[in-house]
Amino acid sequence: MFSLLNDNEMWLDIEGYEGLYSISNMGRVYSHITNKFLKCTLNKKDYLQVGLYKDGVRKNYTIHSLVGNAFIGKRENGLTFDHVDRNRQNNSADNIRLATRQEQVINTGVSKNNKLGEKHIAISGNIYRIRIIRNGKYVFSKSFQMSKYTLEDAVKIRDDFLNTI
Repeated sequence: MFSLLNDNEMWLDIEGYEGLYSISNMGRVYSHITNKFLKCTLNKKDYLQVGLYKDGVRKNYTIHSLVGNAFIGKRENGLTFDHVDRNRQNNSADNIRLATRQEQVINTGVSKNNKLGEKHIAISGNIYRIRIIRNGKYVFSKSFQMSKYTLEDAVKIRDDFLNTI
Protein backbone atom coordinates (compact mmCIF):
# COMPACT_ATOMS: atom_id res chain seq x y z
CA MET A 1 0.00 0.00 0.00
CA PHE A 2 1.20 3.53 -0.71
CA SER A 3 -0.12 7.07 -0.31
CA LEU A 4 -1.07 9.55 -3.00
CA LEU A 5 -2.04 12.65 -0.99
CA ASN A 6 -5.55 11.57 0.09
CA ASP A 7 -5.72 10.11 3.61
CA ASN A 8 -9.08 8.43 2.90
CA GLU A 9 -7.84 6.63 -0.18
CA MET A 10 -6.15 3.25 0.17
CA TRP A 11 -4.10 1.65 -2.57
CA LEU A 12 -3.32 -2.00 -3.35
CA ASP A 13 -1.38 -3.65 -6.14
CA ILE A 14 -3.58 -5.14 -8.85
CA GLU A 15 -3.24 -8.92 -8.72
CA GLY A 16 -1.16 -10.15 -11.63
CA TYR A 17 0.21 -6.64 -12.18
CA GLU A 18 2.13 -6.19 -8.90
CA GLY A 19 4.59 -3.31 -9.11
CA LEU A 20 3.02 -2.13 -12.38
CA TYR A 21 -0.46 -0.88 -11.43
CA SER A 22 -2.39 -0.13 -8.26
CA ILE A 23 -6.10 0.30 -7.61
CA SER A 24 -7.60 2.51 -4.92
CA ASN A 25 -10.70 1.94 -2.81
CA MET A 26 -12.13 4.96 -4.66
CA GLY A 27 -11.81 3.25 -8.06
CA ARG A 28 -8.75 5.05 -9.40
CA VAL A 29 -5.97 3.20 -11.22
CA TYR A 30 -2.36 4.33 -10.95
CA SER A 31 0.46 3.27 -13.28
CA HIS A 32 3.86 2.86 -11.63
CA ILE A 33 5.32 2.62 -15.13
CA THR A 34 4.30 6.15 -16.18
CA ASN A 35 3.66 7.56 -12.68
CA LYS A 36 0.22 8.73 -13.79
CA PHE A 37 -3.41 7.94 -13.15
CA LEU A 38 -4.97 5.99 -15.98
CA LYS A 39 -7.95 7.34 -17.89
CA CYS A 40 -11.01 5.11 -17.98
CA THR A 41 -13.37 4.54 -20.87
CA LEU A 42 -16.94 3.26 -20.95
CA ASN A 43 -17.52 -0.19 -22.36
CA LYS A 44 -20.68 -1.20 -24.24
CA LYS A 45 -22.49 -1.98 -20.98
CA ASP A 46 -21.67 1.46 -19.47
CA TYR A 47 -19.05 0.10 -17.06
CA LEU A 48 -15.82 2.02 -16.64
CA GLN A 49 -12.84 0.06 -17.87
CA VAL A 50 -9.11 0.47 -18.18
CA GLY A 51 -6.45 -1.25 -20.30
CA LEU A 52 -3.49 -2.75 -18.45
CA TYR A 53 -0.26 -3.78 -20.18
CA LYS A 54 2.03 -6.60 -19.21
CA ASP A 55 4.67 -8.30 -21.34
CA GLY A 56 3.47 -6.32 -24.38
CA VAL A 57 -0.11 -7.54 -24.04
CA ARG A 58 -3.01 -5.23 -23.27
CA LYS A 59 -6.03 -6.54 -21.40
CA ASN A 60 -9.16 -4.55 -20.47
CA TYR A 61 -10.63 -4.76 -16.98
CA THR A 62 -13.71 -3.17 -15.53
CA ILE A 63 -12.94 -0.87 -12.62
CA HIS A 64 -15.59 -2.40 -10.35
CA SER A 65 -13.98 -5.83 -10.85
CA LEU A 66 -10.53 -4.49 -9.98
CA VAL A 67 -11.90 -2.75 -6.86
CA GLY A 68 -13.93 -5.81 -5.90
CA ASN A 69 -11.00 -8.22 -6.28
CA ALA A 70 -8.70 -5.98 -4.26
CA PHE A 71 -11.00 -4.74 -1.50
CA ILE A 72 -14.08 -7.00 -1.34
CA GLY A 73 -12.98 -10.55 -2.15
CA LYS A 74 -12.89 -13.05 -4.96
CA ARG A 75 -15.94 -13.96 -7.02
CA GLU A 76 -16.57 -17.63 -6.31
CA ASN A 77 -19.52 -20.01 -6.47
CA GLY A 78 -21.42 -17.91 -8.99
CA LEU A 79 -21.11 -14.63 -7.08
CA THR A 80 -20.75 -11.37 -9.00
CA PHE A 81 -19.86 -7.80 -8.12
CA ASP A 82 -22.89 -5.55 -7.73
CA HIS A 83 -23.11 -1.76 -7.52
CA VAL A 84 -25.21 -1.13 -4.41
CA ASP A 85 -26.57 2.21 -5.69
CA ARG A 86 -26.99 0.80 -9.25
CA ASN A 87 -24.66 3.52 -10.61
CA ARG A 88 -22.13 1.71 -12.80
CA GLN A 89 -19.73 4.66 -12.62
CA ASN A 90 -19.60 4.69 -8.79
CA ASN A 91 -16.76 2.24 -8.24
CA SER A 92 -15.81 3.03 -4.66
CA ALA A 93 -15.29 -0.06 -2.51
CA ASP A 94 -18.17 0.88 -0.21
CA ASN A 95 -20.53 0.74 -3.23
CA ILE A 96 -19.42 -2.70 -4.43
CA ARG A 97 -20.66 -5.96 -2.92
CA LEU A 98 -20.53 -9.65 -3.71
CA ALA A 99 -23.99 -10.79 -4.80
CA THR A 100 -25.74 -13.69 -6.45
CA ARG A 101 -27.38 -13.13 -9.84
CA GLN A 102 -30.76 -13.18 -8.08
CA GLU A 103 -29.64 -10.48 -5.63
CA GLN A 104 -28.44 -8.40 -8.58
CA VAL A 105 -31.78 -8.76 -10.37
CA ILE A 106 -33.60 -7.62 -7.23
CA ASN A 107 -31.25 -4.61 -7.09
CA THR A 108 -31.91 -3.58 -10.70
CA GLY A 109 -33.42 -0.22 -11.41
CA VAL A 110 -36.22 0.82 -13.65
CA SER A 111 -35.59 0.05 -17.33
CA LYS A 112 -34.36 3.07 -19.31
CA ASN A 113 -37.35 2.89 -21.67
CA ASN A 114 -39.93 2.51 -18.89
CA LYS A 115 -41.94 5.73 -19.02
CA LEU A 116 -43.96 4.79 -15.91
CA GLY A 117 -40.92 4.77 -13.66
CA GLU A 118 -42.15 1.57 -11.99
CA LYS A 119 -39.83 -1.41 -11.70
CA HIS A 120 -41.11 -4.53 -13.54
CA ILE A 121 -44.13 -2.64 -14.96
CA ALA A 122 -44.34 -1.17 -18.44
CA ILE A 123 -47.03 0.09 -20.83
CA SER A 124 -47.59 -1.55 -24.19
CA GLY A 125 -50.34 0.23 -26.09
CA ASN A 126 -53.27 0.35 -23.62
CA ILE A 127 -51.99 -2.54 -21.49
CA TYR A 128 -50.00 -2.62 -18.27
CA ARG A 129 -47.44 -5.45 -18.37
CA ILE A 130 -45.84 -6.88 -15.26
CA ARG A 131 -42.79 -9.03 -15.97
CA ILE A 132 -40.43 -10.40 -13.36
CA ILE A 133 -37.39 -12.36 -14.46
CA ARG A 134 -35.23 -14.56 -12.25
CA ASN A 135 -32.25 -16.55 -13.52
CA GLY A 136 -33.08 -15.56 -17.09
CA LYS A 137 -36.65 -16.90 -16.98
CA TYR A 138 -40.00 -15.22 -16.45
CA VAL A 139 -41.30 -16.19 -13.01
CA PHE A 140 -44.25 -13.83 -13.26
CA SER A 141 -45.88 -12.24 -16.28
CA LYS A 142 -49.29 -10.64 -16.29
CA SER A 143 -51.07 -8.09 -18.49
CA PHE A 144 -53.97 -5.77 -17.63
CA GLN A 145 -56.22 -3.56 -19.75
CA MET A 146 -55.70 0.05 -18.70
CA SER A 147 -59.47 0.62 -19.03
CA LYS A 148 -60.13 -1.91 -16.25
CA TYR A 149 -57.08 -1.51 -13.98
CA THR A 150 -55.12 1.43 -12.63
CA LEU A 151 -51.37 1.69 -12.27
CA GLU A 152 -51.90 1.37 -8.52
CA ASP A 153 -53.63 -2.00 -9.10
CA ALA A 154 -50.66 -3.22 -11.14
CA VAL A 155 -48.20 -2.02 -8.48
CA LYS A 156 -50.15 -3.87 -5.77
CA ILE A 157 -50.22 -7.11 -7.80
CA ARG A 158 -46.49 -6.81 -8.48
CA ASP A 159 -45.69 -6.11 -4.82
CA ASP A 160 -47.89 -8.98 -3.62
CA PHE A 161 -46.01 -11.37 -5.90
CA LEU A 162 -42.56 -10.04 -4.89
CA ASN A 163 -43.46 -10.52 -1.22
CA THR A 164 -44.03 -14.23 -1.87
CA ILE A 165 -40.55 -14.93 -3.21
